[in-house]
Parts: sequence; C-alpha cells; structure tokens
Amino acid sequence: MIKPWINLFIAAIFETGWTYALKYMNFSALKQAYGKDTLWSESVGIQLMPFVLYVIFGGGNIYFLQAALKEIPTATAIAVWTAFSLVMIKI
Repeated sequence: MIKPWINLFIAAIFETGWTYALKYMNFSALKQAYGKDTLWSESVGIQLMPFVLYVIFGGGNIYFLQAALKEIPTATAIAVWTAFSLVMIKI
C-alpha cells in the first residue's frame, strides 16, 4: 500500500527536475553552438544537456505517475503530486 505513494513522490521529484531542465534550455544557444562545432563537441554538449535531462525527467515523471495512478484515486494523486511538486520547485 505504501509503494504507490512512494511512486507518486518519485514522480513529483522527476517533475521538479523536469521543470528545472526546462528553465535552463536555450535552443538559440544550442543552435549557435551546433552551427560552429560538431554534435559531440563540448560546447554543444553543454547546451544539449538540459534538453537530454528534460526528456529523461519527463519520461520518469510519466512512468512513476502512471504507476501511482494504478492504485491511488486520480483526484487524490494529482492533488498530492501537484502540491509536492510545487513545494519542491519553491525550495
């Protein structure tokens, strides 16, 4: 009975990481760095990292949230997930 709640809190942590990755994404800088160097250069890698983290955190968020929603009522799960995510983002 506690595993769905743990999944819900993990999903909220991934949501927080997703939000911070979105904050640091800069497509114009990525485009400019890619225009100057190859895909595997350091300048492109630094600009590409927030996008990669965005995809990873978004996927983890969806996975753990759907795992929690299998056993927790939807309204309760979304309310707790949103509240915990907002608290983590504010910290």
